[in-house]
Amino acid sequence: SLSFRTTIPLQRKQKTSLLHYDDSLFFIGSCFSTTMSERFSDLKFQSLCNPFGVQYNIASISKSLNRIASNQLYTSEELMLHPMLNT
Repeated sequence: SLSFRTTIPLQRKQKTSLLHYDDSLFFIGSCFSTTMSERFSDLKFQSLCNPFGVQYNIASISKSLNRIASNQLYTSEELMLHPMLNT
């Protein structure tokens, strides 16, 4: 009989996990990163998500990562109080 398929025998490799429960995960960026962080937290992984808040552009993310890498803390001059909270 004619066969319109090519069958290729595959051997299954052993499952190896790239992540382990003792790994710490870091997520930064948009609401997608928040959702992924929540999913991993639900699976009992240690995760830190958006320590500077949700960010949507690469320039802000880059500045945040550089600040983290250089261990640069915010100064009081860099912080501001939102006008609605200043009542």
